Amino acid sequence: MWAALIGARESQRPDERREARVIAKGINAWSVARDRYDHRTTIYEYPDGRRFRGDEIREWEAIPAGTRVRFEDVPEREQSFEGFLEIGRDGSRARDLAGDLYADSTTIYFFPNGLIRTGAELNKNASLRKLLERPPKGTRVLAGYIYGGYVQGVRSASRIAGRKWNYPSTFYRFPDGRILSGDEIDDQKIPGRTLVFLLK
Repeated sequence: MWAALIGARESQRPDERREARVIAKGINAWSVARDRYDHRTTIYEYPDGRRFRGDEIREWEAIPAGTRVRFEDVPEREQSFEGFLEIGRDGSRARDLAGDLYADSTTIYFFPNGLIRTGAELNKNASLRKLLERPPKGTRVLAGYIYGGYVQGVRSASRIAGRKWNYPSTFYRFPDGRILSGDEIDDQKIPGRTLVFLLK
């Protein structure tokens, strides 16, 4: 099965600058890691917390959706925004980045002009659907995420995200446009109107 899949795609080393990736419907291990999918330095982090190296996995089709893929030999600082893909760098279409879930409520688009919408929201609106069909270069995408809403008043990050509030896989978009992961923030210093995004 893998031989056929590999033969059908151009073999290439994954861009060392890319963020960690998430396996989802339509996005398998080869789509993420290319010819490094079964290397010892490619780490698969299952949703239940288990970790496997590429050379330890035998049943590739059994890898659960939500599994995160990391390249151990790529410096952490180069993988700081795990989960993000970008139009123009990782593909030219939304489907290239999010697979069959490109128009789903669990796929979130961050447009260069500051607009943030889920794939489902974009697909429902005729004018916004054009953005889904032809997203501008620089649009960033999170696949397999839940839109948690705004931090405000009594709605603290920990109230919104529970024990996931400080997970590296939880992202915060600050009012000034900065995006930080959960392990980079202080729950008591998050400004109001900060958006929270949780791995599903």
